[in-house]
Amino acid sequence: MTHRSWLRWTVRVLLVLVVLLLGTALVVRVYGQHRLAQARRLADQVFAGLTLERCAPPRAAAAEDPAPLLRAGAVAWSASEDDVDFLGRLSARPSSSWSEEERRRARSLLALETTALELLHRAGERGAPAASLLQGLAGEAGDRTLIGYMRSSRILAVHSQLAWQAGEQRQARHSHAALAQLSASLQHSNTIIGLLIGGAGEKLLHAAVQPIVEDPATPADDLARIAALVPAEDLSQRWRCVLLREQADLKQAVAQRMSSGDTLSHWPVPDITGPLLEAQLLAFYARLAGATDEPFGGQPAWSAPPSLWRDGVIAGITAPNLISGVARLQHLAASRQLLHTAIALRLHALTSGAYPLTVSTVPGANRPDPFTGEPHHYALEGDGSVTLSSPRMAELFSDRRVASRISSSAPTAWHLPPPEPSRRGAAAPRVSPPHPLTAPPARE
Repeated sequence: MTHRSWLRWTVRVLLVLVVLLLGTALVVRVYGQHRLAQARRLADQVFAGLTLERCAPPRAAAAEDPAPLLRAGAVAWSASEDDVDFLGRLSARPSSSWSEEERRRARSLLALETTALELLHRAGERGAPAASLLQGLAGEAGDRTLIGYMRSSRILAVHSQLAWQAGEQRQARHSHAALAQLSASLQHSNTIIGLLIGGAGEKLLHAAVQPIVEDPATPADDLARIAALVPAEDLSQRWRCVLLREQADLKQAVAQRMSSGDTLSHWPVPDITGPLLEAQLLAFYARLAGATDEPFGGQPAWSAPPSLWRDGVIAGITAPNLISGVARLQHLAASRQLLHTAIALRLHALTSGAYPLTVSTVPGANRPDPFTGEPHHYALEGDGSVTLSSPRMAELFSDRRVASRISSSAPTAWHLPPPEPSRRGAAAPRVSPPHPLTAPPARE
Protein backbone atom coordinates (compact mmCIF):
# COMPACT_ATOMS: atom_id res chain seq x y z
CA MET A 1 0.00 0.00 0.00
CA THR A 2 1.42 3.35 -1.03
CA HIS A 3 1.72 6.23 1.36
CA ARG A 4 -1.10 8.05 -0.43
CA SER A 5 -3.46 5.06 -0.13
CA TRP A 6 -2.66 4.68 3.57
CA LEU A 7 -3.41 8.35 4.14
CA ARG A 8 -6.69 8.07 2.21
CA TRP A 9 -7.86 5.12 4.30
CA THR A 10 -6.85 6.87 7.52
CA VAL A 11 -8.93 9.91 6.61
CA ARG A 12 -11.90 7.70 5.75
CA VAL A 13 -11.69 5.87 9.08
CA LEU A 14 -11.46 9.13 10.96
CA LEU A 15 -14.47 10.50 9.11
CA VAL A 16 -16.48 7.37 9.94
CA LEU A 17 -15.50 7.70 13.61
CA VAL A 18 -16.51 11.36 13.64
CA VAL A 19 -19.89 10.53 12.09
CA LEU A 20 -20.43 7.76 14.64
CA LEU A 21 -19.51 10.06 17.51
CA LEU A 22 -21.78 12.83 16.27
CA GLY A 23 -24.60 10.34 15.70
CA THR A 24 -24.16 8.91 19.20
CA ALA A 25 -24.12 12.40 20.71
CA LEU A 26 -27.30 13.28 18.82
CA VAL A 27 -29.04 10.09 20.01
CA VAL A 28 -27.95 10.71 23.61
CA ARG A 29 -29.18 14.29 23.49
CA VAL A 30 -32.53 13.42 21.90
CA TYR A 31 -33.04 10.56 24.38
CA GLY A 32 -32.06 12.87 27.23
CA GLN A 33 -34.57 15.49 26.14
CA HIS A 34 -37.27 12.80 25.96
CA ARG A 35 -36.40 11.57 29.47
CA LEU A 36 -36.31 15.14 30.74
CA ALA A 37 -39.81 15.87 29.40
CA GLN A 38 -41.11 12.74 31.15
CA ALA A 39 -39.33 13.64 34.40
CA ARG A 40 -40.75 17.16 34.35
CA ARG A 41 -44.29 15.87 33.91
CA LEU A 42 -43.77 13.48 36.84
CA ALA A 43 -42.31 16.26 39.00
CA ASP A 44 -45.22 18.58 38.17
CA GLN A 45 -47.63 15.89 39.40
CA VAL A 46 -45.71 15.10 42.57
CA PHE A 47 -44.78 18.62 43.67
CA ALA A 48 -48.12 20.07 42.46
CA GLY A 49 -46.97 23.67 42.10
CA LEU A 50 -45.03 23.67 45.39
CA THR A 51 -42.28 26.30 45.42
CA LEU A 52 -39.53 27.31 47.83
CA GLU A 53 -41.44 30.52 48.53
CA ARG A 54 -44.53 28.56 49.58
CA CYS A 55 -42.39 26.27 51.73
CA ALA A 56 -40.86 29.09 53.74
CA PRO A 57 -42.54 29.69 57.12
CA PRO A 58 -43.89 33.16 57.85
CA ARG A 59 -41.13 35.41 59.08
CA ALA A 60 -41.62 36.58 62.62
CA ALA A 61 -41.01 40.13 63.68
CA ALA A 62 -37.48 40.74 64.91
CA ALA A 63 -38.69 41.02 68.49
CA GLU A 64 -40.42 37.62 68.25
CA ASP A 65 -37.80 35.72 66.24
CA PRO A 66 -36.37 32.92 68.42
CA ALA A 67 -33.35 32.34 66.16
CA PRO A 68 -30.90 34.62 68.04
CA LEU A 69 -31.79 33.03 71.37
CA LEU A 70 -31.55 29.50 69.97
CA ARG A 71 -28.15 30.21 68.40
CA ALA A 72 -26.84 31.83 71.57
CA GLY A 73 -28.12 29.00 73.75
CA ALA A 74 -26.65 26.34 71.44
CA VAL A 75 -23.11 27.63 71.91
CA ALA A 76 -23.42 28.61 75.59
CA TRP A 77 -22.96 25.13 77.04
CA SER A 78 -19.84 24.95 79.22
CA ALA A 79 -19.83 21.20 79.98
CA SER A 80 -16.83 19.14 78.84
CA GLU A 81 -17.04 16.66 75.97
CA ASP A 82 -17.17 13.76 78.43
CA ASP A 83 -20.00 15.37 80.38
CA VAL A 84 -21.94 16.15 77.19
CA ASP A 85 -21.51 12.54 76.04
CA PHE A 86 -22.78 11.37 79.42
CA LEU A 87 -25.90 13.53 79.17
CA GLY A 88 -26.41 12.41 75.58
CA ARG A 89 -26.33 8.75 76.61
CA LEU A 90 -28.87 9.47 79.34
CA SER A 91 -31.22 11.10 76.83
CA ALA A 92 -31.17 7.93 74.70
CA ARG A 93 -32.42 5.80 77.60
CA PRO A 94 -35.74 5.79 79.46
CA SER A 95 -35.48 7.87 82.61
CA SER A 96 -36.72 4.88 84.63
CA SER A 97 -33.39 3.17 83.87
CA TRP A 98 -31.24 6.00 85.25
CA SER A 99 -29.39 5.13 88.44
CA GLU A 100 -29.39 7.45 91.43
CA GLU A 101 -25.70 8.18 90.83
CA GLU A 102 -26.44 9.15 87.23
CA ARG A 103 -29.23 11.44 88.39
CA ARG A 104 -26.97 13.17 90.91
CA ARG A 105 -24.24 13.69 88.33
CA ALA A 106 -26.72 15.04 85.77
CA ARG A 107 -28.23 17.46 88.30
CA SER A 108 -24.81 18.78 89.29
CA LEU A 109 -23.83 19.32 85.65
CA LEU A 110 -27.07 21.07 84.73
CA ALA A 111 -26.81 23.33 87.78
CA LEU A 112 -23.80 24.93 86.05
CA GLU A 113 -25.65 25.53 82.78
CA THR A 114 -28.08 28.24 83.87
CA THR A 115 -27.08 30.63 81.06
CA ALA A 116 -27.70 28.18 78.21
CA LEU A 117 -30.93 26.95 79.79
CA GLU A 118 -32.22 30.49 80.34
CA LEU A 119 -31.54 31.46 76.70
CA LEU A 120 -33.27 28.36 75.36
CA HIS A 121 -36.21 28.72 77.75
CA ARG A 122 -36.72 32.29 76.55
CA ALA A 123 -36.66 31.04 72.96
CA GLY A 124 -39.37 28.52 73.86
CA GLU A 125 -41.65 31.38 74.86
CA ARG A 126 -41.56 32.92 71.37
CA GLY A 127 -44.68 32.31 69.30
CA ALA A 128 -43.35 31.31 65.86
CA PRO A 129 -40.61 29.05 64.52
CA ALA A 130 -37.32 30.56 63.43
CA ALA A 131 -37.30 30.92 59.64
CA SER A 132 -33.53 31.32 59.30
CA LEU A 133 -32.02 29.10 61.96
CA LEU A 134 -29.58 27.42 59.56
CA GLN A 135 -28.91 30.34 57.23
CA GLY A 136 -25.38 31.67 57.12
CA LEU A 137 -23.85 28.65 58.83
CA ALA A 138 -20.52 27.83 57.22
CA GLY A 139 -17.08 26.63 58.18
CA GLU A 140 -16.04 25.67 61.68
CA ALA A 141 -18.39 28.18 63.30
CA GLY A 142 -21.34 26.64 61.47
CA ASP A 143 -20.29 23.13 62.47
CA ARG A 144 -20.05 24.19 66.12
CA THR A 145 -23.53 25.67 65.98
CA LEU A 146 -25.00 22.50 64.44
CA ILE A 147 -23.33 20.40 67.11
CA GLY A 148 -24.69 22.85 69.67
CA TYR A 149 -28.24 22.29 68.40
CA MET A 150 -27.86 18.53 68.78
CA ARG A 151 -26.42 18.93 72.27
CA SER A 152 -29.19 21.32 73.22
CA SER A 153 -31.88 18.82 72.23
CA ARG A 154 -30.34 16.07 74.34
CA ILE A 155 -29.62 18.22 77.37
CA LEU A 156 -33.09 19.81 77.32
CA ALA A 157 -34.61 16.33 77.25
CA VAL A 158 -32.59 15.29 80.30
CA HIS A 159 -33.28 18.54 82.15
CA SER A 160 -37.04 18.32 81.59
CA GLN A 161 -37.21 14.81 83.03
CA LEU A 162 -35.03 15.59 86.06
CA ALA A 163 -37.03 18.75 86.78
CA TRP A 164 -40.38 16.95 86.54
CA GLN A 165 -39.20 14.15 88.83
CA ALA A 166 -37.95 16.72 91.35
CA GLY A 167 -41.35 18.42 91.43
CA GLU A 168 -40.13 21.44 89.46
CA GLN A 169 -42.93 21.29 86.91
CA ARG A 170 -42.50 24.89 85.77
CA GLN A 171 -38.87 24.32 84.81
CA ALA A 172 -39.81 21.08 83.08
CA ARG A 173 -42.48 22.86 81.04
CA HIS A 174 -39.95 25.49 79.97
CA SER A 175 -37.58 22.77 78.75
CA HIS A 176 -40.42 21.00 76.93
CA ALA A 177 -41.34 24.24 75.14
CA ALA A 178 -37.70 25.04 74.33
CA LEU A 179 -37.13 21.56 72.89
CA ALA A 180 -40.32 21.84 70.82
CA GLN A 181 -39.28 25.29 69.57
CA LEU A 182 -35.78 24.14 68.61
CA SER A 183 -37.05 20.99 66.86
CA ALA A 184 -39.74 22.85 64.91
CA SER A 185 -37.35 25.63 63.86
CA LEU A 186 -34.83 23.10 62.55
CA GLN A 187 -37.51 21.22 60.63
CA HIS A 188 -38.80 24.48 59.11
CA SER A 189 -35.34 25.20 57.67
CA ASN A 190 -36.30 22.93 54.74
CA THR A 191 -32.87 21.28 54.63
CA ILE A 192 -32.06 17.62 55.03
CA ILE A 193 -29.73 18.30 57.98
CA GLY A 194 -32.35 20.47 59.68
CA LEU A 195 -35.04 17.85 59.16
CA LEU A 196 -32.87 15.07 60.58
CA ILE A 197 -31.62 17.00 63.62
CA GLY A 198 -35.03 18.53 64.30
CA GLY A 199 -36.79 15.18 63.91
CA ALA A 200 -34.36 13.51 66.31
CA GLY A 201 -34.95 16.32 68.81
CA GLU A 202 -38.71 15.95 68.57
CA LYS A 203 -38.48 12.20 69.24
CA LEU A 204 -36.45 13.02 72.34
CA LEU A 205 -39.40 15.20 73.39
CA HIS A 206 -41.78 12.27 72.82
CA ALA A 207 -39.66 10.09 75.10
CA ALA A 208 -39.31 12.84 77.71
CA VAL A 209 -43.08 13.34 78.07
CA GLN A 210 -43.98 9.63 78.03
CA PRO A 211 -43.71 9.20 81.82
CA ILE A 212 -45.92 12.25 82.28
CA VAL A 213 -48.58 10.96 79.91
CA GLU A 214 -48.49 7.54 81.61
CA ASP A 215 -48.65 8.99 85.13
CA PRO A 216 -52.19 8.56 86.56
CA ALA A 217 -51.76 11.79 88.56
CA THR A 218 -51.18 13.96 85.46
CA PRO A 219 -54.15 16.33 85.07
CA ALA A 220 -55.95 16.94 81.83
CA ASP A 221 -54.48 20.44 81.49
CA ASP A 222 -50.93 19.05 81.35
CA LEU A 223 -51.97 16.40 78.82
CA ALA A 224 -53.52 19.08 76.61
CA ARG A 225 -50.39 21.23 76.93
CA ILE A 226 -48.18 18.35 75.78
CA ALA A 227 -50.48 17.61 72.84
CA ALA A 228 -50.19 21.26 71.78
CA LEU A 229 -46.40 21.10 71.84
CA VAL A 230 -46.20 18.24 69.34
CA PRO A 231 -47.25 19.21 65.81
CA ALA A 232 -49.71 17.14 63.87
CA GLU A 233 -48.86 18.52 60.42
CA ASP A 234 -48.64 16.35 57.33
CA LEU A 235 -44.93 15.62 57.04
CA SER A 236 -45.19 14.67 53.36
CA GLN A 237 -45.28 18.35 52.36
CA ARG A 238 -42.36 19.10 54.66
CA TRP A 239 -40.41 16.35 52.91
CA ARG A 240 -41.24 17.72 49.46
CA CYS A 241 -40.04 21.14 50.57
CA VAL A 242 -36.75 19.58 51.67
CA LEU A 243 -36.35 17.91 48.27
CA LEU A 244 -37.03 21.19 46.47
CA ARG A 245 -34.34 22.87 48.55
CA GLU A 246 -31.89 20.02 47.91
CA GLN A 247 -32.51 20.26 44.16
CA ALA A 248 -32.01 24.02 44.14
CA ASP A 249 -28.78 23.81 46.14
CA LEU A 250 -27.44 21.02 43.92
CA LYS A 251 -28.22 22.91 40.71
CA GLN A 252 -26.53 25.99 42.11
CA ALA A 253 -23.42 24.02 43.05
CA VAL A 254 -23.21 22.42 39.60
CA ALA A 255 -23.71 25.79 37.88
CA GLN A 256 -20.93 27.34 39.95
CA ARG A 257 -18.65 24.45 39.09
CA MET A 258 -19.42 24.75 35.38
CA SER A 259 -18.73 28.48 35.41
CA SER A 260 -15.52 28.26 37.44
CA GLY A 261 -13.30 27.54 34.42
CA ASP A 262 -12.30 24.07 35.68
CA THR A 263 -14.45 22.36 33.05
CA LEU A 264 -14.99 22.51 29.30
CA SER A 265 -17.94 24.83 29.73
CA HIS A 266 -15.97 27.74 28.24
CA TRP A 267 -15.51 25.84 24.98
CA PRO A 268 -18.17 26.05 22.23
CA VAL A 269 -19.21 22.43 22.79
CA PRO A 270 -22.93 21.47 22.80
CA ASP A 271 -24.32 20.16 26.07
CA ILE A 272 -24.74 16.51 25.12
CA THR A 273 -25.39 14.70 28.40
CA GLY A 274 -26.90 17.61 30.33
CA PRO A 275 -30.57 16.81 29.59
CA LEU A 276 -30.08 13.13 30.47
CA LEU A 277 -28.32 13.91 33.75
CA GLU A 278 -30.98 16.46 34.69
CA ALA A 279 -33.74 13.98 33.79
CA GLN A 280 -32.19 11.24 35.94
CA LEU A 281 -31.85 13.54 38.92
CA LEU A 282 -35.33 15.06 38.58
CA ALA A 283 -36.97 11.63 38.23
CA PHE A 284 -35.08 10.38 41.29
CA TYR A 285 -36.28 13.30 43.43
CA ALA A 286 -39.82 12.91 42.10
CA ARG A 287 -39.87 9.23 43.13
CA LEU A 288 -38.57 10.08 46.59
CA ALA A 289 -41.17 12.84 46.94
CA GLY A 290 -43.92 10.22 46.95
CA ALA A 291 -42.02 7.84 49.21
CA THR A 292 -43.71 9.11 52.38
CA ASP A 293 -46.84 7.19 51.31
CA GLU A 294 -44.94 3.88 51.05
CA PRO A 295 -44.04 2.61 54.56
CA PHE A 296 -40.44 1.62 55.09
CA GLY A 297 -41.53 -1.56 56.86
CA GLY A 298 -42.92 -2.90 53.59
CA GLN A 299 -39.48 -2.74 51.95
CA PRO A 300 -40.59 -0.33 49.21
CA ALA A 301 -38.68 0.20 45.98
CA TRP A 302 -37.44 3.63 47.07
CA SER A 303 -35.40 2.09 49.90
CA ALA A 304 -33.29 0.04 47.45
CA PRO A 305 -29.85 1.30 46.32
CA PRO A 306 -30.12 3.56 43.26
CA SER A 307 -29.42 2.34 39.73
CA LEU A 308 -26.55 4.03 37.90
CA TRP A 309 -28.35 3.94 34.54
CA ARG A 310 -31.79 4.89 35.83
CA ASP A 311 -30.79 7.43 38.51
CA GLY A 312 -27.37 8.66 37.39
CA VAL A 313 -24.11 9.39 39.16
CA ILE A 314 -25.25 12.42 41.19
CA ALA A 315 -28.32 10.63 42.54
CA GLY A 316 -26.11 7.70 43.52
CA ILE A 317 -24.03 10.06 45.66
CA THR A 318 -26.95 11.81 47.36
CA ALA A 319 -29.21 8.74 47.65
CA PRO A 320 -28.01 7.34 51.03
CA ASN A 321 -28.79 10.55 52.93
CA LEU A 322 -32.12 11.05 51.18
CA ILE A 323 -33.27 7.45 51.66
CA SER A 324 -32.36 7.65 55.34
CA GLY A 325 -34.22 10.95 55.48
CA VAL A 326 -37.44 9.31 54.25
CA ALA A 327 -37.13 6.48 56.78
CA ARG A 328 -36.53 8.89 59.66
CA LEU A 329 -39.40 11.10 58.56
CA GLN A 330 -41.80 8.14 58.55
CA HIS A 331 -40.50 7.08 61.96
CA LEU A 332 -41.12 10.59 63.29
CA ALA A 333 -44.67 10.58 61.87
CA ALA A 334 -45.33 7.19 63.49
CA SER A 335 -44.05 8.40 66.85
CA ARG A 336 -46.24 11.50 66.62
CA GLN A 337 -49.29 9.40 65.82
CA LEU A 338 -48.71 7.13 68.82
CA LEU A 339 -48.24 10.09 71.17
CA HIS A 340 -51.34 11.97 69.99
CA THR A 341 -53.42 8.80 70.17
CA ALA A 342 -52.17 8.07 73.70
CA ILE A 343 -53.05 11.58 74.89
CA ALA A 344 -56.47 11.45 73.22
CA LEU A 345 -57.17 8.15 74.99
CA ARG A 346 -56.13 9.58 78.36
CA LEU A 347 -58.37 12.62 77.90
CA HIS A 348 -61.23 10.36 76.84
CA ALA A 349 -60.78 8.26 79.98
CA LEU A 350 -60.66 11.34 82.22
CA THR A 351 -63.89 12.60 80.67
CA SER A 352 -65.92 9.39 80.49
CA GLY A 353 -64.30 7.40 83.31
CA ALA A 354 -63.05 4.58 81.05
CA TYR A 355 -61.14 3.96 77.87
CA PRO A 356 -63.10 3.11 74.69
CA LEU A 357 -63.55 -0.54 73.76
CA THR A 358 -61.81 0.08 70.45
CA VAL A 359 -59.38 2.75 69.29
CA SER A 360 -61.64 3.57 66.33
CA THR A 361 -63.41 6.22 68.41
CA VAL A 362 -60.21 8.32 68.46
CA PRO A 363 -59.94 10.52 65.34
CA GLY A 364 -57.00 9.47 63.17
CA ALA A 365 -56.03 6.53 65.34
CA ASN A 366 -57.21 3.99 62.78
CA ARG A 367 -54.65 5.12 60.21
CA PRO A 368 -51.89 2.56 59.58
CA ASP A 369 -48.53 3.21 61.18
CA PRO A 370 -46.66 5.49 58.71
CA PHE A 371 -43.41 3.59 59.32
CA THR A 372 -44.56 -0.02 59.36
CA GLY A 373 -47.78 0.20 57.34
CA GLU A 374 -49.58 -1.93 59.93
CA PRO A 375 -52.33 -1.00 62.44
CA HIS A 376 -51.46 -0.21 66.02
CA HIS A 377 -52.05 -2.77 68.75
CA TYR A 378 -54.70 -1.68 71.25
CA ALA A 379 -55.31 -3.80 74.33
CA LEU A 380 -57.84 -2.92 77.06
CA GLU A 381 -56.71 -4.70 80.22
CA GLY A 382 -58.91 -6.11 82.97
CA ASP A 383 -57.92 -3.39 85.47
CA GLY A 384 -59.09 -0.66 83.10
CA SER A 385 -55.62 0.25 81.80
CA VAL A 386 -54.61 0.26 78.14
CA THR A 387 -51.57 -0.76 76.15
CA LEU A 388 -51.08 1.09 72.87
CA SER A 389 -48.14 -0.09 70.81
CA SER A 390 -46.57 -0.61 67.43
CA PRO A 391 -45.00 -4.08 67.73
CA ARG A 392 -43.69 -4.11 64.18
CA MET A 393 -41.84 -0.84 64.82
CA ALA A 394 -39.99 -2.34 67.77
CA GLU A 395 -39.17 -5.39 65.67
CA LEU A 396 -37.82 -3.30 62.80
CA PHE A 397 -35.75 -1.14 65.12
CA SER A 398 -34.01 -4.25 66.46
CA ASP A 399 -32.56 -4.74 62.96
CA ARG A 400 -29.25 -2.89 62.86
CA ARG A 401 -29.65 -2.07 59.18
CA VAL A 402 -32.91 -0.33 59.98
CA ALA A 403 -31.66 1.29 63.19
CA SER A 404 -28.69 2.79 61.34
CA ARG A 405 -31.08 4.65 59.05
CA ILE A 406 -33.26 5.97 61.87
CA SER A 407 -30.45 6.98 64.26
CA SER A 408 -32.63 7.61 67.33
CA SER A 409 -35.37 5.65 69.00
CA ALA A 410 -38.77 6.75 70.21
CA PRO A 411 -41.48 5.16 72.39
CA THR A 412 -43.06 2.18 70.65
CA ALA A 413 -45.45 1.22 73.47
CA TRP A 414 -47.58 3.38 75.77
CA HIS A 415 -49.01 1.92 78.99
CA LEU A 416 -51.91 4.11 80.01
CA PRO A 417 -53.21 3.82 83.59
CA PRO A 418 -56.84 3.34 84.54
CA PRO A 419 -58.50 6.65 85.39
CA GLU A 420 -58.52 7.33 89.12
CA PRO A 421 -61.96 6.99 90.70
CA SER A 422 -61.85 10.57 91.94
CA ARG A 423 -61.17 11.82 88.41
CA ARG A 424 -63.72 9.74 86.56
CA GLY A 425 -66.37 11.85 84.92
CA ALA A 426 -64.32 15.04 85.26
CA ALA A 427 -64.48 17.34 82.28
CA ALA A 428 -61.35 17.41 80.17
CA PRO A 429 -60.25 20.62 78.45
CA ARG A 430 -60.86 21.09 74.76
CA VAL A 431 -57.65 20.30 72.89
CA SER A 432 -56.94 22.88 70.21
CA PRO A 433 -55.21 21.83 66.98
CA PRO A 434 -51.62 20.94 67.89
CA HIS A 435 -49.12 23.72 67.33
CA PRO A 436 -45.38 23.16 67.68
CA LEU A 437 -44.74 26.37 69.51
CA THR A 438 -47.29 26.69 72.27
CA ALA A 439 -45.47 28.50 75.02
CA PRO A 440 -45.54 27.40 78.63
CA PRO A 441 -47.28 29.51 81.23
CA ALA A 442 -45.57 32.81 81.90
CA ARG A 443 -42.98 32.65 84.64
CA GLU A 444 -43.87 34.20 87.89
